[in-house]
Amino acid sequence: MGIIRGGNAEYESASPSLEGKTPKVEETILQALDKATLNLSGKHFSADETIILSRSEILKTVKFLDLSDNRIGNLELKTLSPFLQNIEELHLGINSFTDEGVVELARCQELKNLRVLSLNDNRLTDVSIAEIVKSPNLGNLEALSLGWNLIGNGTAKALEETRTLVKLKRLDLERNYIDNEGVVELLKARSLANLEELN
Repeated sequence: MGIIRGGNAEYESASPSLEGKTPKVEETILQALDKATLNLSGKHFSADETIILSRSEILKTVKFLDLSDNRIGNLELKTLSPFLQNIEELHLGINSFTDEGVVELARCQELKNLRVLSLNDNRLTDVSIAEIVKSPNLGNLEALSLGWNLIGNGTAKALEETRTLVKLKRLDLERNYIDNEGVVELLKARSLANLEELN
């Protein structure tokens, strides 16, 4: 943006480069770390911050990662996914990714240690959630949160058909579009035989 002062145009400096942002983001990551827990909820992380996080050695020590309420989009998910091999609990609620990003996440082989996955409040549809519940990479999931999305009977049908989520104990489907037909599918789901909590 040009600012006129005394007849001469001065320009505000551009936003910091990736290298310029790195020290501050690394400090934010360090401050958010508590043993094996990294809580970055609401830190306004988007493309550059996600790249910096993916390069961080700290990520290798983390088992609980909370990236909810950020600006994580499809590109950010793709950037981060290969570096999540040690993560056991991943929170991605209230972000900016779409079905496309979640399909990529479901296909990521680095998620085999994941036990808890939260995708709530992202306006996802049956397309991506079907990929999640059928993914052989997510066979260790014990808790799956899908509340406040746009899923319906297609997700219920996928849950009925999957033979992957046999360890699932908690399933959150709050505020979605599953009707009577979908409930029937859920009741038939062998994969939900160990379920202890259903919202």
